[in-house]
Amino acid sequence: MMNRLRALVFVTLGFLLMSLCPASVFAADGAESVPYKQYRVIILDKADLLTAEEEKQLAEEMKDLAFYGNMIFVTVKLKNSQYEKFAEDTYYKLCGNEPGALFQIDMGNRKLTLSTSTGLDERLRSERDTIVDNIYTLATRKQYYACASECFREIRAVLHNQNIAHDMRYITNGILALILALLLNFIAVFLTTRKKVSKEELFGKMSSIGEVSILDIAEGNRTKTYSPRSKGSSGGGGRSGGGGGGFSGGSSSHGF
Repeated sequence: MMNRLRALVFVTLGFLLMSLCPASVFAADGAESVPYKQYRVIILDKADLLTAEEEKQLAEEMKDLAFYGNMIFVTVKLKNSQYEKFAEDTYYKLCGNEPGALFQIDMGNRKLTLSTSTGLDERLRSERDTIVDNIYTLATRKQYYACASECFREIRAVLHNQNIAHDMRYITNGILALILALLLNFIAVFLTTRKKVSKEELFGKMSSIGEVSILDIAEGNRTKTYSPRSKGSSGGGGRSGGGGGGFSGGSSSHGF
């Protein structure tokens, strides 16, 4: 009798513990919970830029991003200039066309490359250039772990619909564009009227070039062209999309 009672208690406790365990689901804000697929985290430090402890720490930082897609960090010393193609081919060999991102530090060409595939390419492509722009100075200072960590931190921010820093040169370009427009307007008015131009007249003429804000001009200068390459075509330098070997996505690169 006691054995049966003990068995009943153990079974009951088992069901209680199972009910307390969190379900394997991921829910976006306001969305219905759906089962997720756990993707992979891969670190291939072929150029030996990280310590064993740094590799372990970086893998921990990348782990939560594997809910969105495969997360890969690669360091290499390439002897050719096909750094983007190498990154894209590496991703394809490891993960096919599953969604994900690969960040590569190429010590041979001194290039940082961020490649994104399928679903994550759609979400990250507009910020890929900004991310590599933001982190290249860390690689220049030989802070390779910090560079990789910041790359995946900014990927996380974009996937969580958070803002990341944008280069101040775009704001500066906007200010310079307004100053140039003002100067040209002044010259045009001066040559037309051959008389002293009042402040009111000068700024009134600004309406002829259209109402535009500094931020509008800055955003215009920040626009990048995304040109996906077709399946089977070769990769290459620059900041364009696509890749060889069946890779379905795009890449952005920055020297350091």
